[in-house]
Amino acid sequence: MSFEGVNAGQELYKIILEKQYEDFSKYYIAEMSYDDFSCKVDVEYRIKHGVFPLLDEKMSHNLPVVVLEVGRKLIKEIEDYLEEPDVDYTSYQQNLELYPKIMKACYDNFMPQYSGDLSYDEYCCKADIQYRIEHNCFPHDDEYQMAARLMNCAIDLGKKMIEKIDHSIDEVMYDDMIETAADVLWDCITDFLNSPFHKFISQEHGYHSSRRFPKKLIYDEDVSTSFEHFCSGDTSQIIEDAFKWLRKKKYIRIVEQGKKSKYDICELVDV
Repeated sequence: MSFEGVNAGQELYKIILEKQYEDFSKYYIAEMSYDDFSCKVDVEYRIKHGVFPLLDEKMSHNLPVVVLEVGRKLIKEIEDYLEEPDVDYTSYQQNLELYPKIMKACYDNFMPQYSGDLSYDEYCCKADIQYRIEHNCFPHDDEYQMAARLMNCAIDLGKKMIEKIDHSIDEVMYDDMIETAADVLWDCITDFLNSPFHKFISQEHGYHSSRRFPKKLIYDEDVSTSFEHFCSGDTSQIIEDAFKWLRKKKYIRIVEQGKKSKYDICELVDV
């Protein structure tokens, strides 16, 4: 999908939803913000069509139908709620008052620990969706258990998001380290190729190129010593990943496979 298509879809989505929300608000006697309404629509759309609106090429056809269904369902729910005998009319209002207090406290505690960018409204929307998945209703509609459930849901969501972004950062840092380690391994291999010992084994094994070497070289103690500043302890995994990086970038190629990987004959490619 082109950027023009995405922008056009976003504009159409906004036009449809704002118009329908305006009509819906005229008949809905409870309180509901545009963001809450759009969140409910997005979830219902995902349930019905298996994809969120902005990712669906048929959004212009499907969205008005889903919005209308959501609006009718919400109005029917509030009407049924008010018609119930001996209903506690204060529970919904209490939820409306408690919700921002709970979410603001959870958000303020979450953001200092989160390395990404996430607005308060986005955080609430994610928590609402998670709440719906876990409890089959949105927070405001949960009469007597919203407070405890919402706090647990928001905290759990925050932990998962922090863990996910921390893992992503760790992966990026490790990738950067491996790229640096690949430079060190390249230098180690180059030093070996220029050594008298390499000339000897080249003649002994009949290598057809002065750039060839046995892969088991990278497991030598002298090579491992060059990588000790990357980590304390076993450096074999870092060296192996650095070797894979050089192969992926086509700086090294396998010219003869041995019975085991460490017995492969490799060649340093001129760059």
